[in-house]
Amino acid sequence: MKSSRITWLAFASVATVLGCGDRVLVGQQPSGVGAGATSAGAPPVNQAPPASQTMQPPLPATQAVPGTPPPSCPSTSPAQFVSSSLGVIFSLAYSPDGQSVAGGLELPEPNQLRLWGSADWTVSRSLRGQGLPPDGVTYDIAFSPDSRILATGGIGAPGVEAVKLWEVATGYLLPPIHSHAGASVDALAFSPDGSELVTAGTNGPLEIWRYADGVLLTSIPSSGTVHGVRFSPDGTRILTAQQEQVATIWRVTDGAKLVTLSGHTDEVMDAEFSPDGKEIATSSYDHTVGLWDAASGELLERLTGHSTPLTHVRWIDQDHLASSDWRGTVILWTRDASGAFTSSCSLSTVTASLGLAVSPDRTKLVASGSTDPNSQNPGFWIFPL
Repeated sequence: MKSSRITWLAFASVATVLGCGDRVLVGQQPSGVGAGATSAGAPPVNQAPPASQTMQPPLPATQAVPGTPPPSCPSTSPAQFVSSSLGVIFSLAYSPDGQSVAGGLELPEPNQLRLWGSADWTVSRSLRGQGLPPDGVTYDIAFSPDSRILATGGIGAPGVEAVKLWEVATGYLLPPIHSHAGASVDALAFSPDGSELVTAGTNGPLEIWRYADGVLLTSIPSSGTVHGVRFSPDGTRILTAQQEQVATIWRVTDGAKLVTLSGHTDEVMDAEFSPDGKEIATSSYDHTVGLWDAASGELLERLTGHSTPLTHVRWIDQDHLASSDWRGTVILWTRDASGAFTSSCSLSTVTASLGLAVSPDRTKLVASGSTDPNSQNPGFWIFPL
């Protein structure tokens, strides 16, 4: 059994060193945006990498379902790359108002959290994220629905809270959430009405907080690691992606377990409700995306196409999905006339894509990665949808 984020970090290190597979497309030249630079200059255009850059990282032992990624997505406008300059981006979030993208970095203090303005992709704010050297990792980021508050979760340390709350406009650090999630807070999310925050992590309880005053409303016992957490669109349920190869739906009011989604053969790394709340998409270390009925927990489809363990899955809209993996492949999926999902095309982030987010207007997909197979220029890609 994998030991939560230890395996996650170890595999990230291997993937960073060895680069990516034969579907990876390497950007020609960075656009120069990000890290305080202006957006002048053309964004990079993808091209096939030389053979020396197509080494594949070793995969963890698993009952994997290998797949072949679909052809590269056609593009009417080229992808753009934003450099983080300081380190690998471990988590990404798009603000609901569309004005900002936040990235949590994996590096020593002080700059473990950055905000970029979406108008010109320059850095608008650098904040101190989670943990202390050498364990500075911000595992998850969430904006409040009104885009005013940013919540971050990561490794706790003496005198350093595992959950921090920031005022976006000023960068002011608000009173923290005193989570009991264990060694680290790996996942967090705001409720749709913005009144509650759910936190989860390593060998600790799933907790629902009234974030305005830090009052703990509900604590749900949990073993193992929760890799991802989401509220349902109506705010009545919480969905967790878990190390124990399942995803689980919980009732918000009393923490009761409602449905367990069983069918993956390895850790479930991410899970998300569809926009109408009737379906659930999951991503797993078994290389597949799962589609589930949210009411019954029935497995509707298993989507194959990734050739390495998955990191995230996101609903673009009710009929479109995006999923990312450790080799830097992002696959776009489309629902056909029969109601089933098929792979449309694939994108590349060159190195492992550890953060994935969709713009609120559904026109852009941001995914962390690099322009260099050895992660010498980490940052995130902006793909038009």
